[in-house]
Amino acid sequence: MWWIFFGYLVAFANPIVQPWDLLYARPHETVFGFSGSLVDVRAQYAADTTVHANVDAMQADGQLTFMHGIADRASFFLRGNWRILEQRAVVPSGLSYGLGDQSGGTTFVLMKDYGPMRALYAQLQVDVPCYDNRSYVSHSLPALGSQSIDTSVGMFADFELSQLEEYSLQMQLGFASTYRTAGYTPLMPWLFKLGMYPKKFGIFGNVVLRGSNAMASSVQIDGVSALTQSYSPSILLVGGQLGHVLSSALMLRADFQLSVFGIRAPALASALLTLQWTLGVRQKDVSVWSGMQEFEAPFFQALVVSAHDRLNLVKIDKGSQNGIEVGQVFDFFVPGTSESIAEAKVSWVHGDESALEIIEYYREVAIEEGFVARRKQSKQ
Repeated sequence: MWWIFFGYLVAFANPIVQPWDLLYARPHETVFGFSGSLVDVRAQYAADTTVHANVDAMQADGQLTFMHGIADRASFFLRGNWRILEQRAVVPSGLSYGLGDQSGGTTFVLMKDYGPMRALYAQLQVDVPCYDNRSYVSHSLPALGSQSIDTSVGMFADFELSQLEEYSLQMQLGFASTYRTAGYTPLMPWLFKLGMYPKKFGIFGNVVLRGSNAMASSVQIDGVSALTQSYSPSILLVGGQLGHVLSSALMLRADFQLSVFGIRAPALASALLTLQWTLGVRQKDVSVWSGMQEFEAPFFQALVVSAHDRLNLVKIDKGSQNGIEVGQVFDFFVPGTSESIAEAKVSWVHGDESALEIIEYYREVAIEEGFVARRKQSKQ
C-alpha cells in the first residue's frame, strides 16, 4: 500500500532539514501538512569521525507543505520553511531567524503492483535558500543556512511484506543524487523505513534509518555555523515515527532521530510534530506510510483467490472491512502488467472477501488465482 506525510529538519545545509522523503498526492487530492521541528546540537563530528563537544546550538523550524495530484501518475509539491537558529558556544554566537530553504518538486509513479512492490516512484526536488548570509555575518550572527541551491533526483520503492487482520508490515526504500551550488560537494541521501500500519484507522509506528553521504571531499574550510555550511558532510541518523490516523482526511505524527555517525557534520538529536489534512479523499480504506506521504493506498488492490470462468464469477481477498461495497467496479490484471484483461462488478461482500461478476473481457486470458484486482477510481 502506500501513503502521505513529510517533514523533518534542516541543519548543516539542506540535507537534514529538507530530507529525502517521498512527497506524493493521489490524483485530484490536495494535501496540507503543518509541522514544527527542533534540533539540538552539542557536538560535531570531525573529518576523522571523532566527536568534539565544542558547540551548543539549537534550531527550530516551522514548515507548511502543499501537495496536489495533477494526473493519474503525477503530482507536485511545495514546502515553505521559517527558521530560528541560536548558537551559544562558538563565534559568532547569537540568534538568527527568517525564511529558510524553500522546496518544490514533482513525483511520478513509474510502476505499481509488481509482486510485493506496491509502487515505484521517481522524484525531483529543488531546495532554494530565501536568505542572504552576508547580512547575518555583517552583524556577527550565525549563518542561517548553507545558501546552496540543492537539486535532488532519485527514486522510492514501497513494499508490503505481510498482512495481519488489522495491520500490515510495510517497507520503504529511497535514494537520490543531490547537486549543490556555492562550492558544496554532491550528496547521496538515502532512506529506509519499516513499520506496522493500520488497514483503516488507528495507531501506527515505524523505525527509520536515513543518511546523507558526501560523494567527494572538499578542500574548503567548514563555515562558521555549527549547524550549517559543512562543504562535504556525511551523516547517519536512526529514529522512528509514532502516529495516529484520526480519519480518512486527518493524521497526526511525531518523529524523532539521533545521529550515530558523521564526518564533518553536527552530532544532533531532533524531534518533529506534524499534522496532515487531506482534501478530496476518495477511498474508505486507509493505509499510512512514510514520512508525510499519504494515508491511503493510491491504487487499492486485492488478489484473486478463486475464479469460475463458466459462471463469470471471481472471488478476491478483500471485503467490507477494507471499504469494498456492492456495485463497485474492478479491473483485473496479470501480475506485473498494466493492461487490464477484464472488468467485474462486486455482487456480494463479507468482512474479508468479496465476489465479483465479470462484466466484460478485454483480452482472451483466463483469470487465475493470484491475479490482481484493482478498484476503478471513477467508481470509488
